[in-house]
Amino acid sequence: MSSAHSSWQYREHKDFLALDDNQRGVYVPEGVDAEDWAQAVQYWISDDFKEMSKRNKQNREKVEGKNTCGSRTYGEVADNTRDPLTGNKKSHDEIYYALHTKKNKQGDILWPDPRSKAIYLKRKELVDAGSKLTCKEMVRVASGKPPPSRRGAKNKLILRAEIEAEVQQQYNVKLAEEKKKFEDRIARLQAKYEEEAREMHHE
Repeated sequence: MSSAHSSWQYREHKDFLALDDNQRGVYVPEGVDAEDWAQAVQYWISDDFKEMSKRNKQNREKVEGKNTCGSRTYGEVADNTRDPLTGNKKSHDEIYYALHTKKNKQGDILWPDPRSKAIYLKRKELVDAGSKLTCKEMVRVASGKPPPSRRGAKNKLILRAEIEAEVQQQYNVKLAEEKKKFEDRIARLQAKYEEEAREMHHE
């Protein structure tokens, strides 16, 4: 699923949350097909979506070092911050910095919590020292934990970062399903318009 569609879905869901039950039945965002909006509303008020949102919120609260990029994932930020000339991704610490900081009106850099800044400084220290740790291992070490053993069975301890990634993947699957339905409907409408245009031309 493209990051553009994910961003669109996020914006439309924000519109949905700002409306009351009566408004949701009659309001349609500009540029959005009424049938698509109605389908999205039904999805957002479903018990499945509410349960998934509840789990997402609970898991986000468990994550050490809150990010400031809303619904954007680590992968999206990594892609969006690539070097425009070489296409190379930023280092782990630079991506973490982009994910966990924002500027105020005065241009000052703000961190969401002291823990986030401490993890960043540790990750930067590891990167500057030429560490060969993977991103997940670096998260663990920067959080004050030993890296998982690379021998034997898979380490039973699941990193908080892995939990967040798993939850995000589940959410992306749901959004991908909705995107596929939207695209199929658009394709059918396009075919219908083309057929009508051909009939008018023959007349």
